[in-house]
Amino acid sequence: MTVTALLAALRRRRLVLVLCALLFPIAAYVAAKQLTPRYTASTTVMFEPTDYAARELQSILRDETTTDAVLASQVDVIRSLSVARRIVRQFDLTNREEFAWWVTESKRPETLKYRWQDAIARRFGALSPSLGELLAPEAPEPRPSEERAEIAAAEAVRDRMLVVVVRNSRVLTVQFTSEDPQLATDAANLASELYIADQLEAKFNAVRRANDWLDGRVGQLRAELQTTESRIAELRTASGLTRGVSAGLATEQVSRINSDLIEARNQLATADARLNAARRGGGGADLTALASSNLTGARAARDDARRDVERLQATLGPNHPDVRAARSRLAETERAVGGETGRVVQALDAETRAAQARVASLEAALRSQQGRLNQSQGAEIQVAALERDAEASRTLLRAVLERSQQTVSQTAIEKPDARVLSPATTPGTPSFPKVSSSSWRRPCWAFSSACW
Repeated sequence: MTVTALLAALRRRRLVLVLCALLFPIAAYVAAKQLTPRYTASTTVMFEPTDYAARELQSILRDETTTDAVLASQVDVIRSLSVARRIVRQFDLTNREEFAWWVTESKRPETLKYRWQDAIARRFGALSPSLGELLAPEAPEPRPSEERAEIAAAEAVRDRMLVVVVRNSRVLTVQFTSEDPQLATDAANLASELYIADQLEAKFNAVRRANDWLDGRVGQLRAELQTTESRIAELRTASGLTRGVSAGLATEQVSRINSDLIEARNQLATADARLNAARRGGGGADLTALASSNLTGARAARDDARRDVERLQATLGPNHPDVRAARSRLAETERAVGGETGRVVQALDAETRAAQARVASLEAALRSQQGRLNQSQGAEIQVAALERDAEASRTLLRAVLERSQQTVSQTAIEKPDARVLSPATTPGTPSFPKVSSSSWRRPCWAFSSACW
């Protein structure tokens, strides 16, 4: 096989080659023209997380570093089923043949093929019912429920939606393909708007949940503080405590009662000793200490009478009338001493009983005051603990109120983490099939790629 022979073979078959070079592109063009054109509209979105984050809300709204994983998550958010379902509801895509197979099924009985097949089946069914059933066309499938129809249309919308991350950037390209160029444009723009609106709504919901929780916490803290203050007031009323007055006054009263009790016990001991001495009929010194002038005079008269009796007995004898008279006077003086001694004992006994009563009264007063002091001290301890709890509740309440005010102000300055760079415009040429009239103005060679 030489070059000359190859060129000779090509010359002999030049008509076949020319026909192939002309017929194949023409056939491809005609076939492409028979296809339903589809149009693709594109919207570009810039993903830029907001740099503002209040210090108190870092646990509510957390700013993430933009990574490939974050951008991939944003792609899935835009292509989510919830966004697709809202697009379906917005444009009533459950009644469009492009997205609803049941619409095509409902139109199938109107096609020429279905009517011819149905007519043939009826003709043969008149002769043989089984043959008629065999040749009969398949009945159209019924329309699914509204929920299932919306989900099926949303899945079709997701298949027509393409979200691409522009390399080495935070720009997202949202593309939507449809047979209707206006629908493609509106759907691409609506998907971007829903994505941005969902971001802002998510932030508002987060702040709203935080506000609701903080409001509930404020109400709870206020109720706890009110309960604590009520308990403090009840304890102060029950224990007789006065705000600003400590237990020092009660302690001073107990100390004074103790001093009085010690003095009263000393007086009681002295009175007991004097009473016992008087009851035993103590000596002259003891009786003199009783400070009774009558008793002292009676005892002096008795001593004089006794000396007279002893003197007369020594000189006159025991049976002398003077001796008997002296003895009679001695007996009278002794009776007088006994009477005065009884009166002194009665006075000392009354003094002792009075001292005992005073000691008992002071002891009762001491026990009562000590009980009140112990109760007051216990109440003071409880009140101090409750006041610490109340102060802690007030501090926490102020902090929660401050944070609540900050979250309210956060709502006014929130903005979404994305914005539309360029909205979609109505495409003028279909994206499928790829047919360009300019290709017919260029020369087409037999083995060039433009001819295939």
